[in-house]
Amino acid sequence: MSNHNYSQYSNNSKKNGGKKNPVTEVETKVEEVVETPVEVTAPEVKMEVKPVETTKPVTEPVETKEEPKTVVGTVGNCTKLNVRTKPSLTANVITVVNAGEKLTIDPAKSNREWFYVTIDNGEQGYNGYCMKKFVTAKL
Repeated sequence: MSNHNYSQYSNNSKKNGGKKNPVTEVETKVEEVVETPVEVTAPEVKMEVKPVETTKPVTEPVETKEEPKTVVGTVGNCTKLNVRTKPSLTANVITVVNAGEKLTIDPAKSNREWFYVTIDNGEQGYNGYCMKKFVTAKL
């Protein structure tokens, strides 16, 4: 331990001749802080949107097999064929066609099981449906 006399640094300014001791007496200065709001604005960003230009690939025209407007068929695989008002076995029968007779078929109005046909027997014409399985035709 050292023999230092710390009494000379006491807080008593009378001992020090009325002078302030710089070691023990520290002046603190408090500054008042005033907060000032700052307005922050972001710069306006303008974006221009341009449509993307696309080009269509060049393709060769594809040949499509167009269905003919009418086809001639022949009644076969039966002796008599019913021609009906609708493509249904329960629809009314319009006329009956004999085996070997010609029918004009409209593929656009036909479906998977029935042909839409026109029959002209010279006296009167009929339009109706008959089952495909009883008609021979090249479509």
